[in-house]
Amino acid sequence: MENEKISNSGTERDIPVFKKALDVKLIKETLADFFSSIFENFWGLALINLLWFLFAIPLFLLLFFKSRIPFLTFVLLFTAFLMVLSPFTASVFAQTLDLTVNKKMNFGKDFFLKARIYFKKSVFLSIIIAAFFALGIFLYNYSSPLRSPSGSMFFSTIGIIVISITALMQNYLFSILVKYDTSIKNILLNAVYLTFDNLVFNIVIFIVFASVMVIFMFFFSWRHSFVYVSLCAALQYCFKEING
Repeated sequence: MENEKISNSGTERDIPVFKKALDVKLIKETLADFFSSIFENFWGLALINLLWFLFAIPLFLLLFFKSRIPFLTFVLLFTAFLMVLSPFTASVFAQTLDLTVNKKMNFGKDFFLKARIYFKKSVFLSIIIAAFFALGIFLYNYSSPLRSPSGSMFFSTIGIIVISITALMQNYLFSILVKYDTSIKNILLNAVYLTFDNLVFNIVIFIVFASVMVIFMFFFSWRHSFVYVSLCAALQYCFKEING
């Protein structure tokens, strides 16, 4: 899948103006293409998702034992593990989007090839995102001993806002990364723009997305869990196309 070029001029947005109306047809077409591809390429998708989960194990273990780890150590390890995982996340997104346009590929070989292609940008993105999450957590959890009650409430609220906005930006970051050939700055600016440009839409979509993921994990057969990350990619690609 060829990346689309994005203008770096400062006169207008790098990504086309978002669509005001909910494009239900686009959602149906993208998800229909994705699920039809599952039947034709199930084991290939299962392979790249399984590889992703293997690389994600350190991060999952870190989150599981978070309460036993000092905050600074947690932040450093979280950033390091996220840096390792991000290129492979970008790879799964890129291969999933390739499937929606019926592009043939070698799943195992392309998994590592695309991870190498997106390595630099995805690592920088992971560092920035980890820094935002760490800032939000710090403001929420660690401002109380340092502030008056009113000041503590203020900084805790700011922390919640920072965490929430950073979480909402995840709807777009990897979709923009693999679809467009542009700078880290433009990826972040467009993710922020798309998040704030239609904030209510993004909150609703984030809730819907989380609900779909829970339903998918607990109510579908065990085989479908092998394409979980690819489903995330397909849904987030839909959201990005609708809103950007």
